Amino acid sequence: MKRKVTSLALTTAMAVSMLGVLPESTVEAAASDDDSISNGSLTAAIGDLGEISSLTIDNNRKNSSGKDVNFVLPNDTNQQNNEAHQWMGEMIFSYRSSKDGKFPEDNSGFQEVDTNKTLAAGGSTTYSNASANLKNNPYIEKKVSKDKVEVTFKGQDEDSTDSRTMKGFNAKSVYDMDTDDGSLL
Repeated sequence: MKRKVTSLALTTAMAVSMLGVLPESTVEAAASDDDSISNGSLTAAIGDLGEISSLTIDNNRKNSSGKDVNFVLPNDTNQQNNEAHQWMGEMIFSYRSSKDGKFPEDNSGFQEVDTNKTLAAGGSTTYSNASANLKNNPYIEKKVSKDKVEVTFKGQDEDSTDSRTMKGFNAKSVYDMDTDDGSLL
């Protein structure tokens, strides 16, 4: 029996590309209504790649175009829609694994990976090709309930040769609106 030990240094810097905070954004969110969750204070839409594609404050003023103000850069804008994208909600990891459970004392051997590259290995690298490839992408699974969205990013086998992809473990993002204070967890 093969023994697998994975040491995670979760630098879950969630690739919070708050560069995308656009108080006067007029770009429409690119997620379907089925993937939106709300709690009376906030509404969030979770996109096909597990990213937050829209975040609005309920009962907030409208922008100059009469639309809700989206506080994240949507995934359908040119500068964000490529293989090097970093959308709000993506995760970045640093990890290492060992077949015998032993690691060097000097912390060497860590690999940086992100959910973006793991998804790319399944063919979904941009918003424009995500929907077509999502059904065939073996590395992502999304479950939507009334006030919660769970996105599981499935790692590849440990012997995969794809670079910068999660290997030997899965990661899960949970977006939860079932809060007493109107926040998004």
